[in-house]
Amino acid sequence: MKLNLGCGPDYKDGWVNVDIYESEVVKPDVVADIFNLPFENGAAEMVYAGHVFEHIEWPEVWNALREVVRVTKPGAPICVVGPDVTRLKSFTDDEAAGRTLWGTFEHEYDIHYWPCSDHVMAGLLSLEGFRNVEPVRLQERREVVREWQ
Repeated sequence: MKLNLGCGPDYKDGWVNVDIYESEVVKPDVVADIFNLPFENGAAEMVYAGHVFEHIEWPEVWNALREVVRVTKPGAPICVVGPDVTRLKSFTDDEAAGRTLWGTFEHEYDIHYWPCSDHVMAGLLSLEGFRNVEPVRLQERREVVREWQ
């Protein structure tokens, strides 16, 4: 099983698309929160989590990450994408910077609870036991995400 966590409107064919809510735009295969994924241990052979972890309050990020680890086959690849606050200096308008820091507030789940960055997320994944974790530059990130789609 290939798992697309926090799919939002980014539905991936051939993947099990999971989100915490369903709407006219968001149509996951499975509605579930990241703390209680309805999958067996080690069921996922690949995990894509695009813009998920920054929406979880900081004290709960570990619990969410442990649940992702539980459902992921040992050694399976995981791709985590999120906003990178270290790039804020490159934004020329306050609105883009605000979206990166705090989310858009377009719905109740679109709030960023902590300042996510590639290096912080890589550190969290490493601490949780993932190996060969490397943050990638923006251009590389786009290429990796394209490969995973």
